[in-house]
Amino acid sequence: MPLYESYLWRYGTNLLVAMKDLPDTGYRARYQRLLAFAESDVFDKWFSRGTRDYIYRERTHMAAHWALIAMNIAHLTADQTRKAHCNTVVDHISSQLRGQLRRNPAEPTAWFWSDEWDSAKRPGQDVGHGNGVVTYVVEARDRHQGWSAADVAAFSSLLTRVIWPGGTTYHAYVDGTGTDNGWWSDGFVKLGRYDPAVQLRLERHQVVNDQFAANMALNARLLRA
Repeated sequence: MPLYESYLWRYGTNLLVAMKDLPDTGYRARYQRLLAFAESDVFDKWFSRGTRDYIYRERTHMAAHWALIAMNIAHLTADQTRKAHCNTVVDHISSQLRGQLRRNPAEPTAWFWSDEWDSAKRPGQDVGHGNGVVTYVVEARDRHQGWSAADVAAFSSLLTRVIWPGGTTYHAYVDGTGTDNGWWSDGFVKLGRYDPAVQLRLERHQVVNDQFAANMALNARLLRA
C-alpha cells in the first residue's frame, strides 16, 4: 500500500540524503542500490499509477509523507524528468498544506489545521499524525523550500502553548482539546533545533522514546552550529 511505503521511505530517503556526500567508506554500492529502488520502485511506481489516488492523499499527514519523499528524491536523482515530477509533487502538496493553516482558536500565535483537505473544522489534526506534517515542514524549511522562520515559530507555539501547555498535560488535537500521553515522534521534537527555549522545554519532557532522543541530540548539535 502507498501509505505503508511512504511512511517507511520518508525515513529511507532522508538517510540517503545524509549519505549522499559522505566519503566512500564501503557504503556507496548500497547507497546506489537503495536510491535506484526508491526512485523506481517507490516514487515512479506510485506516480505512474496516479498522483490523485496514490500521492495527493486524502489526509494532510499522508500527503506530507510523499512531499518529503519527493523533495528528497529531487535532491538525489540524476534523471531530470523524475526531478521535475518530484518538484511538481512538492509544490502541489506544499501549496495545499499552506492553504490548510489557520490561526489557532486557542492561541493566536499558533497554527491550526484540519487533517481533512478544505476543512477548518475542529478539533482539527490529531497530534500523533500531525508529527508527519511538521516533519515535512521542518525538512523543507532547512532546505529553503518555501517555509519561513515565522512558520516554524507558529508550530513551536502550537507545541508549547496549545498541545503541551505545561507539566504532564498533553492534548490530543491541535485545537487544544482531548487528552494524550505525550508520545511525540520526530515531528514536533524537531522544532527544538530552531529555538533554545523550545529545546530546554523538551529536555524536561518525561515521555522519551528512541526517535525523541535521537532528534534531541541532532537539535543540540544544530543549535551549536
